[in-house]
Amino acid sequence: MIGAVAQFERSLIAERVKSGLANAKANGKILGRPPLRKLTRKEVADLRRRRVHEKLPFRALAEKFGISVWTAHRLCAGKANQLLGEVRKRFSILRTLCSTMIAVGESNPH
Repeated sequence: MIGAVAQFERSLIAERVKSGLANAKANGKILGRPPLRKLTRKEVADLRRRRVHEKLPFRALAEKFGISVWTAHRLCAGKANQLLGEVRKRFSILRTLCSTMIAVGESNPH
C-alpha cells in the first residue's frame, strides 16, 4: 500500500517538473548547459583551416579556441558534410547528363 502511494507521489513530482520546464521554455528561458564560448564565422573558418592544413588534433583546436573537443569535431564535420553534399549533387547532375546523352545517342544512330 505504501509503495502505491510512493509511486503516485513520484508521478505527481514528474508531472510538476515537466510542467515547470514547459512553462520556463514558453517564457523564453534557455534550458541546458550554456556554451563554453560562441565562435565567430571567422574563427570557425580558421578552426577548419587549421584542421585541414595543419592537421591539428581536435583536442588542440578545442584548447586554442576555448571550446569543447566535441564542438570542434562537430564544426569540422559540418563543413565536410556540406562539401560532400555539394559533390554528390554535382555528380548526380553529371550522371543524369551522361545518361541523357547516351539515350539520345542510342535513339539517333548515324
